[in-house]
Amino acid sequence: MHYLEKTESGLLLMDKAFADGSSTVAFCGRNDAIVKMALEILPQKPNRVLVLGCGPYELWTTAGQQQIVEGNATIIGVDRSEQITSINQTIKHSGQQELTKIEEVIGNPVFGQEKKHKTSTQLIKDSAITGVELGEKEIKVDEANRNRVQIAPPSDAIDFIAQQEDKKFSLIFSGNLENNMLFQPSYSRERGIKFHRDIIRLLQQKGVYVYTTNEIFFNDIDLTNPRNVRGILRDSGLDILYKATQYTHVLQRNGHWVVTEDCGILSARQGDYDCLPNFGKAIETVRQRLDRYKDSFQYTEGYGTLDQLQEAIVNGQTNIAVVKTASDKYHWFNIQGVYSEVFPELAQIGDGFYPDLF
Repeated sequence: MHYLEKTESGLLLMDKAFADGSSTVAFCGRNDAIVKMALEILPQKPNRVLVLGCGPYELWTTAGQQQIVEGNATIIGVDRSEQITSINQTIKHSGQQELTKIEEVIGNPVFGQEKKHKTSTQLIKDSAITGVELGEKEIKVDEANRNRVQIAPPSDAIDFIAQQEDKKFSLIFSGNLENNMLFQPSYSRERGIKFHRDIIRLLQQKGVYVYTTNEIFFNDIDLTNPRNVRGILRDSGLDILYKATQYTHVLQRNGHWVVTEDCGILSARQGDYDCLPNFGKAIETVRQRLDRYKDSFQYTEGYGTLDQLQEAIVNGQTNIAVVKTASDKYHWFNIQGVYSEVFPELAQIGDGFYPDLF
């Protein structure tokens, strides 16, 4: 499941989500920017937020988001891991946890992170998270933040959402959980569609579902492939409002150079949003940040239907950002070239291709 390319410095290994759980990028703050963006497009303050596959960090950083604090929402977190659930319960009751205890379960959250990339502390600051303090040895969470959080017993995400009431949540966030689902032997296209239809059932009017996945699954040109995220969302009844690659850079793992590439997707029930609120600002932000790298690569912009976007991906194959601008109308940014060749090249540009598009 990995793409390999020989380079002068050795091997480049294309990260396909490390679905075995040994992710090199499971660190505090990595998904908060896309959650912040999702919260900001909601037409009213959120009242209930569900975090699926919550891990040891994102319950607390989500509870510290400005939109949550101002609305005093309840955050419900569920993880299938009994160890993760125990860690979260410790934080809930004591307000702190040693990082070594967390690393025993998920690995070192800063493994491979070089000084030239943003630290967890900086990522939390950028997203204006309050109530969470990350030190060298422990994470601390204040009482107000902890009071917003409810921790469900360990449960598989598919089983959990099947048991929840209709129209219960303003926002559902699943982080990297979908990538892990894609690699389960029992995963099928039908199962993926049912999962997302359950998500739709749980969302309140104009609710948002947000998650992260790998760019390669968005680039798969076979819409019938069970790992094609566009095909699954479309046939489930979810519209993509915004999608962008957050970073592509090189980490070291087991003596190899690893290309990591991660994209965040905001989606909502078809018909709830004709466009992404403030889509013009989002497009301009993407354009400005891609322009920083214009000396290293060329990108094109396109505008049209989702089918026309599909054609652009088939022809160009490498896609960076998609913004919904009207009913069945999208604006996209496309870097021309074969995905498996372009992304290793982007990862080696200076300090790594780091467009920070969320």
